[in-house]
Amino acid sequence: MNREDAEEPLPAAAVAQGALGLIAFATVGPREPLHTLYGFAMLVALPLAMTIVRERTPRGQAIGLGLAALFTAGLAIRGITTS
Repeated sequence: MNREDAEEPLPAAAVAQGALGLIAFATVGPREPLHTLYGFAMLVALPLAMTIVRERTPRGQAIGLGLAALFTAGLAIRGITTS
């Protein structure tokens, strides 16, 4: 099976976190509007990185996705500390 043919499963933890975030956003709303920016940035960061590094070598992909993961972790920590 080619890599392009394989479907990648969605991580259950990310889906659960996104669902809980949407429920909290719809019911209570964010304490600060900046939390909404952090949430959307985290939602976009890794898929955007995947599209950017798609044609790179495996080493380049690892570096790009690692940096995107660090960026996402930084956003998560920043979102937690501002609550």
